Amino acid sequence: MNFSSLASQCLGDAAAAAAFYRRAVDLEAERADARRGLAESLALLGRLPEAFAEFARVIELEPENPVGHCARGFARLQQALGAADRERALRQAESDFRAALALDARAVDPYAGLALVELSRGRAPAALFRSDGRSHPRQRRGQG
Repeated sequence: MNFSSLASQCLGDAAAAAAFYRRAVDLEAERADARRGLAESLALLGRLPEAFAEFARVIELEPENPVGHCARGFARLQQALGAADRERALRQAESDFRAALALDARAVDPYAGLALVELSRGRAPAALFRSDGRSHPRQRRGQG
């Protein structure tokens, strides 16, 4: 990733970011980070079928990297907002976040994703607990 693409995403120019990442993928098709950037940009543009195809390729390239699973989970949360089958999209997002946690139980983003899934289901108290039913270590120490 270079700073111009990062700036484009941060400034809300997802179309410019997608164009940048598309060029990067065209040059180096096996770069999972470029594909993830493309997938995230496409998701921001609402082009979810294309984004999910790219996320699938990211996970195929780096199955042991929790970041791809987690990023796809957040895109599935976005999908759930307008989905006719909202619960299905939430289940898929939850599955992605749990896959990320299985790879790295200390990662914070998958916990945030699971919390958003629970909040989307109207279960705010469940959002405060880990997948095993215990509070997250930061809550126990009073940091969360």
